[in-house]
Amino acid sequence: MVSSTNLTLLAAGLALGAGATYLICRVLFGARLETARVEARMTREHAVDGERRLKEAIDSLCAEALRQNNAQFLTLARTELERVRAEAAGDLDQTGHAIAEFLAPIRDGLAHYENKISEIERARERSFGEIVVAARSAAWRASGSTASRRWANCTVEWAMGSRRLCARTTRA
Repeated sequence: MVSSTNLTLLAAGLALGAGATYLICRVLFGARLETARVEARMTREHAVDGERRLKEAIDSLCAEALRQNNAQFLTLARTELERVRAEAAGDLDQTGHAIAEFLAPIRDGLAHYENKISEIERARERSFGEIVVAARSAAWRASGSTASRRWANCTVEWAMGSRRLCARTTRA
């Protein structure tokens, strides 16, 4: 049979073995646990540092891409503006030529009418001069009447658009 001393010794041995096992496991696994914690902290720090560097790299790349995109956009905009400006200048020239062609018959017609009016004016001046000469000669012939004396003393000034028959009279 098992005696109580044996049982006590067995229980004490088991407790002592369990305590020793616990201490050995704690020391061995505690060191591993601390190593794992340090490694996790270092991994986390590396991850945070890597994330920071990645963010900086992405920001730098985005800024560079934006700068290049803006430069390309400005170059394209300048090119397009020059093309549109050249096209508008060509359209303006075409419009000017079309207006000139449209107005050419009117200009020619006005020039023709101006020439005709000048010819009519010269013919009228000649006719008026002939009338004045005829009136003077008639006045000389009939120099006895007052009206004929008035026409005889009349001098015609037909310059600068003046339309007066007797601009001045000479006193006899």
